[in-house]
Amino acid sequence: MHSLCWKLIATILITLGSASIAQAVCEGPQAKVCVAEGIALLKAAEPDPAGAAALFERACKSGAMSGCTALGVLAEQGKGTTRDPHRAANLFELACDGGEAQGCLNLGHLVMTTRIIKGEPSRALTLFERACDLKLMGGCYNAALIRLSDDKKLQNEKEAARLFLVACTGGDMQACFNAGVQYAEGSGVKRNLRKAKKLFEQACLGGDPSGCTNLGVLYEKEKGTRKNLQRAHQLYQQGCEKGDMLGCVNLGLMHETGRGAAKDEPKAERLFIQACKQELVAGCWRLGRRLIKRPEREKEGQALLQAACAEGQPNSCFDFAQSLLGQNTSIEKVRPFLLRACTGGVKEACKKL
Repeated sequence: MHSLCWKLIATILITLGSASIAQAVCEGPQAKVCVAEGIALLKAAEPDPAGAAALFERACKSGAMSGCTALGVLAEQGKGTTRDPHRAANLFELACDGGEAQGCLNLGHLVMTTRIIKGEPSRALTLFERACDLKLMGGCYNAALIRLSDDKKLQNEKEAARLFLVACTGGDMQACFNAGVQYAEGSGVKRNLRKAKKLFEQACLGGDPSGCTNLGVLYEKEKGTRKNLQRAHQLYQQGCEKGDMLGCVNLGLMHETGRGAAKDEPKAERLFIQACKQELVAGCWRLGRRLIKRPEREKEGQALLQAACAEGQPNSCFDFAQSLLGQNTSIEKVRPFLLRACTGGVKEACKKL
């Protein structure tokens, strides 16, 4: 199955809706109108970031915290104003202190991704949790990621699952997927394949391709549901078409073996190539296995297997070692690859050591 999706949500502007581009005094209730006007200037056919920055600054000084956040984004990016991460951080902090969730999220992002803004992961966690409390699902999602980090002081798999579920309920489909992984693996929660299935279904229907692929795995492996290879094939295809390369590999395996789909080795190879080009190690391993069987492409296949082995794919280490032994390479030269494979759980490799 897929591992959890690890990524931070990028700094973004809040969409406040359209507003008339009219003169407005950025004071009191009118301050938010200036924010909307500034955003309209950024979205215009001929964007005016300097004009937008001026409006955001007026709105921020008049108490519209969304204006502070928007101005912080421009300062971080150097659009319409001088690039100044420190100023951006100050603006995000001002917005966050004023109850603006996006400001909290953006400041947490700066803490986690730059060396310019000093702060420990614990500070970022506090900011993300604050954004989550303010109903911004990206805050819940990012807080969950920190709870799954290697930082022993912050690590809390049970809390991560809770936060992913909160974000999932709020419409974050990647959070649904990650929660599904935790329930499928029993990470921080009691293993519950039926609940994992529901979460993967929700993620898939909501547009997360990894959810489709993992749901397909459950149908193929008969986990939490009845085996249904036809349904698994449909889900792998759906995941692959939407950009999940593991879905492409799983779909390729079905066509390579004729299990759950019509046997079509050329199609299988195209799918492995597609996944490998997108740097999915499993795709390169599967492609390499096919190529080493052809004398004219054996070296190419070996190169793919060796690279996949270096990336931590134990089966690829074993296949590479087997290929070298077939060329009468000494066992001593092959031993490091067999050892990697054995350590990674390939029992056949252990027998050859």
